[in-house]
Formats: sequence, structure tokens, C-alpha cells
Amino acid sequence: MTTATAKKATPTKATKKTPAEPAKPRTRREALEFLRAQGYTGPTSFTMTDLLLVCEWVEAGSPRDTSTGVPKGALYATHPDLRPQPARKPRPLTKYQQGYQAALADVAGLSDLKAVQAWVAENRVGAES
Repeated sequence: MTTATAKKATPTKATKKTPAEPAKPRTRREALEFLRAQGYTGPTSFTMTDLLLVCEWVEAGSPRDTSTGVPKGALYATHPDLRPQPARKPRPLTKYQQGYQAALADVAGLSDLKAVQAWVAENRVGAES
């Protein structure tokens, strides 16, 4: 027998498969560039969390669904018809207009100033719209 020392081949370590690296969150600059590239022209002064939400929303096609958690500013900038319209309030009458109402009541021979005021208020709201 020969005493040759045979080197045993050391088994090579099996290369471990590294799991896919989690996607790095976008930086603010990357998020803004993405929105610009998508043609988004709405507000961008949100917190980073909200800005990432807007990016996801734009990627999804900017749906009209209001329950997505997207900030209202972004939603209304993209879909302005969803913005609620404020209730129109008539402005208070100036002293001149109040005097005009009283004179109208005198000329018309109406003793009920409240009826004249109601009529004028009714017609003012209709005329402003």
C-alpha cells in the first residue's frame, strides 16, 4: 500500500440563494420624478408616506374611488368634479340696501317689512347663481 496522502476534496459550500432584496422605498426625489413622468400635476407637498401613497395611486391609474386613502388634494387635482361645492351664502345687506328695502316697503304700501325682506332675500340668492 502506498502511503500517498490523497487530498480529499473538500466539498464546496452550496451557494445560498439570497432572497430577493426588498425593494428600496423611493426617495422623495425619485417619487417626484416618477409623478412628473406620469403626467401628474397635482400637489406634491405631502409627507413622504402620503407621497408614496399618491405614487401607488397614480400607478393604479388614478381611480375615482375616494376610499383609497389618497390625500384629498391629489384626488381633487386629478378629478375636480369630486370636490364638494361650498354652500353659497348671501352677503349681508349694506346700509344703503337696507334703506332701499325700507323705502320699497313704504312705496309699495306694504305694512309688512318682513315680507319685503323675504322677497328681496329670495331674489338675491336666485340672481347670484
